[in-house]
Amino acid sequence: MATPSQLRAEIESAFKKGVSKDDVDKVAQQIANKLGKKPSVVKALITRYVNKGMIKEQGGKYVWAGQ
Repeated sequence: MATPSQLRAEIESAFKKGVSKDDVDKVAQQIANKLGKKPSVVKALITRYVNKGMIKEQGGKYVWAGQ
């Protein structure tokens, strides 16, 4: 079972390169499959990071801004 820090690390890794708006669901699905989580859990976490400003929208892509 994946820990919260593993989930965050995977999301951070994926979004450091930038993810287009259309691919967010696909990336969430890949992370969920890799860590044995439900995609809805990963999507909720991504949404939380966007709302907190840890993932920012830049030119049609979402990019990890981190903290």
